Amino acid sequence: MVTLLGIFAAIAVPNFYHTTHSNRALAAANELYSVLQYARSEALSRGRGVTVSVSAQDAWAGDTYVKAGTQTLRHYAKGSFGDASASSSLTTLTFCPGFIAATTCNNGALSSPPTFTVSYANDSSVTTRTIKVLASGQISRPTASE
Repeated sequence: MVTLLGIFAAIAVPNFYHTTHSNRALAAANELYSVLQYARSEALSRGRGVTVSVSAQDAWAGDTYVKAGTQTLRHYAKGSFGDASASSSLTTLTFCPGFIAATTCNNGALSSPPTFTVSYANDSSVTTRTIKVLASGQISRPTASE
């Protein structure tokens, strides 16, 4: 009986960790998607640029600020996603009515829209999620990367 319990535990524990890591990475991707959608919605309703910014390109699952000019609309603190990480080639993204820009709406639209990648740092078996932002500002829901 004890031996059977040990065998079941040896099988179940790794699967439990993988499921937990996958859920945290997916939750981080969904939260980032929500932040981007919020910023886009605010830009459209205000009729002016709304900027989403982080401290580094690999910190999109960390402290995130949504601002309209100098006014902070929302601050998202690092979530409880364990080692989930999100990265992009940008540290700021500005949603303008009808397009996206790197810093301000006056600089015009971005020539290459960003892609955000969400993964789990300590578990390479976890499916990476991708969020794409189109030049128009539309945002794709997190999808599994090939």
